[in-house]
Amino acid sequence: MKLLSFNSINSLSRIALLGLFCLMPLQAVAQDGCQRIISQSPYITHQLDYLGLKECIVGASRYDKALNVANTGGLFDPDKQIIESLNADLWITSNWTKQALFDEITPLVGKALRLDSFESMSQIESNLSLILQTLGRTDLQVKVDDFARNWRSQAKAINAQGQRVLLISSCSGQPYAFGQKSYLTDLFTLAGFKVVGENPRITHLPITQNANALEQLIAKTQPDTVFIFEQTLSNACRLVSLPKHSTIVTLDGHDFLQPAPTLLLGLEKLHKNPMWRLKGPTP
Repeated sequence: MKLLSFNSINSLSRIALLGLFCLMPLQAVAQDGCQRIISQSPYITHQLDYLGLKECIVGASRYDKALNVANTGGLFDPDKQIIESLNADLWITSNWTKQALFDEITPLVGKALRLDSFESMSQIESNLSLILQTLGRTDLQVKVDDFARNWRSQAKAINAQGQRVLLISSCSGQPYAFGQKSYLTDLFTLAGFKVVGENPRITHLPITQNANALEQLIAKTQPDTVFIFEQTLSNACRLVSLPKHSTIVTLDGHDFLQPAPTLLLGLEKLHKNPMWRLKGPTP
């Protein structure tokens, strides 16, 4: 049998072959010894990374492009066809994926988890443990124990002495405030702050030509500090009208806006940040 090299194929055939290769999904190869995992959200990827399992990911959501693995859609619209093709041992998504859709996809993979993650720090700890239990990797439980111990000790060391704070995602776009039933309120409360957000986990703050819900919430709650989860103070933040005793302090959203052990780095930076310490608690 005569074997043809790529160079011996005519131009039209080359173009056809290259087109076929471009349509093929990204290679989905887990590191040797890994069980094949699909992460349906960046925060899940952060959790897996902390556990030392990032190299086991063979598919991830459209928001995790840097992983260079197969695109499995989003939390609301996971791609069933791609997920099935990956022959995954474990597919992990969040409770933002509807239960009915989760039930449809579960038979297409070895095992599946639908995580609750956004209401408390203990949920994050439970996520980490549940992932390990499902994979049969309880040998890594020490990492979960370390996270549980470290976030508590780092938070307590901040000792904010009751300073009143609002936790805001941003000053522009579609900002929202973290309320009483959120993992960040849990975290900042143990750090000694008094979070003065509303009762819901998230309060959306629409900004229109006629009204600025962010300014209205600040005026209503009278915080000492408004923490904005942006790397730098944007022009929109500079224009926000504040009570005389209030100030805005930025914190990197990459460290705080994912319910994952990235929060440890956020706590470290918060402890070193001198800006909020300039404001004592309001009498």
